[in-house]
Amino acid sequence: MSSGEFEPSLAENLAEGTNDPNLPYNQDVMNEALYQIGLRAKEYFALPQIDEKEIRVSSEQTSYESVGQYINVMSQAVSADETIMRLGKNEATIIQEAVESSNMDSVQLLIASTHSSVEWVKNITVPQGFEDLHRRQLALLILQENIFKAIKNISDDPIMAAAGMETYGSIVDLYQKFSEELELKIQSYQ
Repeated sequence: MSSGEFEPSLAENLAEGTNDPNLPYNQDVMNEALYQIGLRAKEYFALPQIDEKEIRVSSEQTSYESVGQYINVMSQAVSADETIMRLGKNEATIIQEAVESSNMDSVQLLIASTHSSVEWVKNITVPQGFEDLHRRQLALLILQENIFKAIKNISDDPIMAAAGMETYGSIVDLYQKFSEELELKIQSYQ
């Protein structure tokens, strides 16, 4: 199991109550409700579009040094804060343990840490040529925060939480692709 995956049954078990044949309901109504919830979840967990006006772009020509400074500040901004580091666990493990124990305190810490990263990234001056990558990094962080919020609210909306957990696996792949593109961009300035 990779750091971005959960036990296959974890998300599936959240919606298990809808399969109970002893519950009185109309299957068509239930299917339509689940379909609508799925559409809502798909919209909620889409990678947000970040407008150019939401980031600060340097007016100076991009140099190897400015790229190095930018990468250093971005690394600090997107790193988990000290509270998360002290937990000594990766995000997927934190989430899984929180769901299994029904204690969302550690998920709230993930939300706060990610929100702090979002605000920090919004205020970083971006070297020219890095705007698209910077907006994508910001979008990934916002999506990640939305996923954590949905998981935290598992008792109120288990289907949305399940959709969030399902999306979490794909965000790991999006981060990997982002990292590869960032590395290529950095290499172009060496």
